Amino acid sequence: LAETDGQPAATLFDGTWETVGKQATIPDPYKPGIKQPSVRYSSSTVPWGDKMIMTHGYFYNRNVKPSSPAWLKDTWSFSYTSNEWTMLNDGKGVAPSPRYGHVVCVHGDNMYYFGGDDGDHVKSPTNYRSHHFNDLWKFDLNAKTWSQVTPTGGTPWPAPRSLHSGGLIGEEFIIFGGLGRNDTWGFNLRTQVWREFHPTNSPGIRYAQSYATAAGKLFVFGGARRGGKPFDDFWAFDPAVKNGEWLDLAPAPKQRAAQVVLKSWPPGRSYGSLNTFQNPVDGNPTLALFGGANCTRGCKCKGDTWLWDIRAKTFTLVAVAEGTEPVPRCEFTAYRQHAGTAGAAAAA
Repeated sequence: LAETDGQPAATLFDGTWETVGKQATIPDPYKPGIKQPSVRYSSSTVPWGDKMIMTHGYFYNRNVKPSSPAWLKDTWSFSYTSNEWTMLNDGKGVAPSPRYGHVVCVHGDNMYYFGGDDGDHVKSPTNYRSHHFNDLWKFDLNAKTWSQVTPTGGTPWPAPRSLHSGGLIGEEFIIFGGLGRNDTWGFNLRTQVWREFHPTNSPGIRYAQSYATAAGKLFVFGGARRGGKPFDDFWAFDPAVKNGEWLDLAPAPKQRAAQVVLKSWPPGRSYGSLNTFQNPVDGNPTLALFGGANCTRGCKCKGDTWLWDIRAKTFTLVAVAEGTEPVPRCEFTAYRQHAGTAGAAAAA
């Protein structure tokens, strides 16, 4: 999503999406080529220098008979200066097992990776059964190698989970929620110790929420509970407050419903993305919400783009130029390029 310098937050973007990497043209898009990863969803991406790092994911392979799930554990980088993919690690050695629904963050030249779900595909290769993880891994982005972070004796450790949210705030890897969960944790990357927060308020049990870190907080929009409609509420977690604090940023439910009709508040969704953009006018971060789905009955994907002004605490629907927007989608992954390169978002 292109960024226009010198404009206020509500018009920070010119409403044009640009394709920087086309759909796979390798003989079988379900298999990784030398220069391009296979199709996938629910992978994770993070920015690192002038690259996007992508790892793991899942897809349902209909090119084989009988069709079956395919679980991935490869790690790639995408250069947004050359628009080329490079495989960093094929996952065949020491690496997190194939899975989706995990969360990653980058600290220095290391990517940290927590949790996920592998559908219990080892014991049940054709029938999906939830099988969640709570292992923590580190990927050395220079050496291109994985190593597992082991717990320190006697210290607390989060329960297994998938489809949670998280990100880096300072030196702490914050995680929240996931399927059936409502807890908030932080892993200190310096001391290598987890701590559980005990805030007086919280978003409640949810999974597949859109999330991003900005201004020292973890922002969370929407998500869902099993069997329920997707949420349209908006929260921010501040780990600097004693015991942590969740801030409810959304209007009251009736007011929110009216704003959804007026297109001044995003409809509820799960499996979308939230990204942080730097406002070139005042240096303040702005959040961009894109896509997602309402999976109450099947999954109806969305293709709308919204901006959250952190100072004004308001959403604005971006008028995207017709014919330039990505196909509506959910369970994708997205990230923000570092300032000074192109100042734009990328989605995969």
